[in-house]
Amino acid sequence: MHAVFKTGTLMSLQELGVKIKKARQALKFKSLRKFANVVQIPPEKIKNYEEGKEAPPIKLIAYLCKELNIPIRAFIYGGKPRVVFRTHKKCNVSHLHNIVDETLIEALADTLRTLESLGEISPKKFERFQSTFNPEETGEIFIKTYKLEERNFNTWDKVMNLLSEKDIYAFALPFKSKISALVHEDPPFFIVLNSNEPKDRWSFSLLHEIGHLIAPEEVKNSLQEEEENYANLFAKSVLIPKQLRIALWKNLKKYILSWKEEDYCRFFKQIRKINPLISPESVFYVLVQDFYDIELGKKFFGKFKKCVKRLREKDIEFVRPDGQKYFPRKLIEIIDRLEKEGKISSNRKKELLLQK
Repeated sequence: MHAVFKTGTLMSLQELGVKIKKARQALKFKSLRKFANVVQIPPEKIKNYEEGKEAPPIKLIAYLCKELNIPIRAFIYGGKPRVVFRTHKKCNVSHLHNIVDETLIEALADTLRTLESLGEISPKKFERFQSTFNPEETGEIFIKTYKLEERNFNTWDKVMNLLSEKDIYAFALPFKSKISALVHEDPPFFIVLNSNEPKDRWSFSLLHEIGHLIAPEEVKNSLQEEEENYANLFAKSVLIPKQLRIALWKNLKKYILSWKEEDYCRFFKQIRKINPLISPESVFYVLVQDFYDIELGKKFFGKFKKCVKRLREKDIEFVRPDGQKYFPRKLIEIIDRLEKEGKISSNRKKELLLQK
């Protein structure tokens, strides 16, 4: 799933009221009266705050932010639309995000805007000349333009460095929403991966979001399914270029074509040996899509995913998701320096690093 996040300025009372209500519900307070007893504010007052009729006191905002572990500054800033999910039309958007995830993203945007205003970063865009209507062709141009030919099976480090050079940063946050990654498409640009997802799925998710960033405007304005397909094919062509796919198929097809679980296990172990930062699901799907019957492949893909899930749980060497917050090292160093130079306070440093 993919999301675009847009932010605004200080919230209106109506917007803030909606957010307070969502925060209260996130804390499992269904009864307004019980919540009122906890925060020691009359229930009729809280009702007025939630309906946008009165400005809420700072102690109420502080309580909510403390309990949800989100920054106050991010809570009171925003604007519509905040999170717009690009997902299947049948999905219920209200079930895909929550107040904590929204506020964490608002806090990231605030961090990058602060660093930009201090002249520490200068966000850039990927050059538009890279984009074509053919996502695989765009992937080939991307590899040549950014000299990604000389690499291991996985492009992770080089792509992360490329993003850093352009002040487009990749973070990881423990999303409660059922998404693998999202992209903030307005300046400042950034990508957020879900740290509750297995790390070997991050590479494809990262490149998928880059695919959204560099897609031609006509693709971005097309049907959602077409744009998602573009991003997937771009990620595939960069992560596993054509020549590499040919070599992998030659070496791994016997494990795929048997369709047996014991061979799925061997396939998993082979991919782990090549590079532990690539998901076996991605390789399996890409190879079947390229060299075999895609419909038959889809039939067995679900079985393969279940097998891999069990293997991940048994693999003691696998780096399991730990639900932590990850910041690019460059940004951490900048924020540390700003504190030492007295340009920001220690409390502001914690805010910028999402530590409060």
